[in-house]
Amino acid sequence: MVGNDHSENMNRTRPTRRRFVKTTGAAITMGSLAGCSMLGGGSRSLHFITDQSAPEMQELMDQAFQDWESSYDEDVEAEFEYMGFSEVPQTMNQQLSAGDPPDMALQRVTEITQYGAEGHLSDLSEVADDMDIEIPEYLNISFDGDRIVIPHYQDHVSRFYRVDKYEEAGVEPADSWPDQDAQVLQTLDEELQTQGSMRAKLVVANPEGEPTQWFADTHMFNNGVDYIQRDGDDINVTIDQEPIAGKAAETLEYLNNIYQYSVPSQSHSWGDMVNSYVNESVATVNYVGGRLLGAIHENNPDIAEYTKPAAPPRSPANVNGSEDYRIRSATQGFCIPEEAEGADLAKDFLTFFMNSDYYTESLLTVPLHKIPFDMDVLDSDAFQSNELVQAHQDYVDHIKEYQQYQTPGGAFATDPPTPQFNSLTVGSNIIPTMIGSVLLQDTDPSEAVATAGQALRDEL
Repeated sequence: MVGNDHSENMNRTRPTRRRFVKTTGAAITMGSLAGCSMLGGGSRSLHFITDQSAPEMQELMDQAFQDWESSYDEDVEAEFEYMGFSEVPQTMNQQLSAGDPPDMALQRVTEITQYGAEGHLSDLSEVADDMDIEIPEYLNISFDGDRIVIPHYQDHVSRFYRVDKYEEAGVEPADSWPDQDAQVLQTLDEELQTQGSMRAKLVVANPEGEPTQWFADTHMFNNGVDYIQRDGDDINVTIDQEPIAGKAAETLEYLNNIYQYSVPSQSHSWGDMVNSYVNESVATVNYVGGRLLGAIHENNPDIAEYTKPAAPPRSPANVNGSEDYRIRSATQGFCIPEEAEGADLAKDFLTFFMNSDYYTESLLTVPLHKIPFDMDVLDSDAFQSNELVQAHQDYVDHIKEYQQYQTPGGAFATDPPTPQFNSLTVGSNIIPTMIGSVLLQDTDPSEAVATAGQALRDEL
């Protein structure tokens, strides 16, 4: 299945205990197994919830617990729950409100900031200090001096392209937009149309989809567009205020211009983005992380050698020096609620996990999508032994080259972080709707920006 976790088989010699899996009330959906693993039989329990629900990840986390518990100084029972992306924040909010939170969660860091802002999370500074790998400063997420997250992995927004198609058209991926990128895509599209139905680039226009905003955010941020800004505790809408409004309209004009070289994408999901490239409907796609590469090898391996990475093109503001070049990234991380009964167990287990081989193996459950935040891990023998990693050393080199430009998105688009950022811009579909209205309905970009600004104020 395209778009699901792709992982290598894990060959182990470690002993395993009997494993019990039962489904919870959540439905089992494509790429998501809702379940609960009960391991051990101790008088204390370690309750862990995560949206990392692929079977390979479940097996790995269960095995990590067994190894940790076998050397711990008391018997502990594991209650590990695996659920969908939207279920984890719902469960956390409900259980925090009830005063009975899980001992540890692994989920999107943008969601964790909400719990941190509300004072629910333990300080994990000691865990970070005891780790063998180094957490970069931009992922030192703290409230009132307390480090609230131990990052698990980050993913990179990259531009993947068919080098053979570009060579046939006599072009290379553009370094900047709007003019250079539009010219390259026009030349490429004209050549592709002489060969068949492939289009130059996927531009996502779904007015109700998170991928639409992900596609546009790097372009918006690089052009100096902040949807909102923080002034202490005040959240101010800025997308429709000059000079930001003009830059937002300029970005929308660019997206609208290159949409003519895309397949129709008014209903595209993450899976559709992958399929568009794997099925050879488009020659270029911006995608989050390297999950695309795994899908190519599984479903259309003939194009693997022709798929190369490039960074997103630079904006007019990058070119004129008024804005630093940034690439939006997303991060998954661990948090431990302060009120959790097993907070001490969770901290000990988390320290064990992050210092063990299980950490690197967990990244390789979806190789080159789950990117380590410490580049030394990327170069390690364990990481480099993976077949997909070996087949795409060009992407490994690309990650290293552009690591310095990674900028956490979502809540971290403002300083200090705004926990409501995702619900304001993505959950409400305000930004995807703005983009879709221009690309699909021919709305004037300036009008679309003004409408989005007012919608954000109404939402606040």
